[in-house]
Parts: sequence; structure tokens; C-alpha cells
Amino acid sequence: MPNHTLALDVGPTTLRAALVERTLRTQRVLGLYAHARAPGGDLASDLRALAVQHGISWDEVVSALPGEAATHRILPLPFADRKRLDQTVPFELESHLPFELEDSVVDFQVLGAGSDGAHQVLAVSAPKEAVREHLAALASAGVDPRLVDLSSLAC
Repeated sequence: MPNHTLALDVGPTTLRAALVERTLRTQRVLGLYAHARAPGGDLASDLRALAVQHGISWDEVVSALPGEAATHRILPLPFADRKRLDQTVPFELESHLPFELEDSVVDFQVLGAGSDGAHQVLAVSAPKEAVREHLAALASAGVDPRLVDLSSLAC
């Protein structure tokens, strides 16, 4: 049975969405949608309007924080072991943060190894408050996302 995933990009003026159908063997994009948001409008009504306007339904939702809500750095590290990275990345990123480490959510992805043997690690941090606000807006729309990712990265 196919699974329909709705990927949301919640912007201040536009709600963008992609509907993807996944089966055991395939994935295909069923549609790309955009809905203009009213100033001060709530996400719940915008999401309902998008669903009605395009006649879409979904089984699960993934969402993205705006890139400007996060700080990111590419860190060269001499290892790629997940356990060691879990311990190291937050402290390597800390000096680059405009807020306290304990007030942020940190995640990372190993991008690969360079010619010098160092592993390039994309480290991202977002303020907990920004993540809470994003999740609260989704909850007001009756959405509990399976995943919160990051839209295009801030410069």
C-alpha cells in the first residue's frame, strides 16, 4: 500500500508543499503546491485551504525550518564515528553560535572525507525556541511531523 508524505515549507507569506507517494520500490512526486498566506493568518486554516483547494490528503508530514532560523558550519573532523561526533560536534559548533549551546538544538551530517583524510561534517544549530514555535504552529494545524528538517541554509 502506498504511503503519502506531505513535505511542508512554511514561509511567512507562502505555504509550499510537495506530496510524495512511496511504495516499497518506488517514490514519485504527485504534486507541488503553493498557497498564499494571509498576514497574521494561522497555519491550520492555511493548511486546510491548501488541502481543499488541491484535493490532497496524506499519511504523514515532514516539515522544514527556515534556513535563517539556523546557524551552520562545515567542520573538518578526523573521525566519522557517530558516537564520537555526538559528543564533539556541539562543542566544536559552540564558538560559532549567537546563542547559548543549551538553548539550541544541534544536529549534523557527515558529508564525506576530503583528500587530507578529514571528514567534512555539516553541523547545524537552531534555537530551541524557534523549533518550539515551529512545532506549535504545526500542532495548531493538527500536524505532528515525522521529521523537521531545514529549508535552504542561511548564508
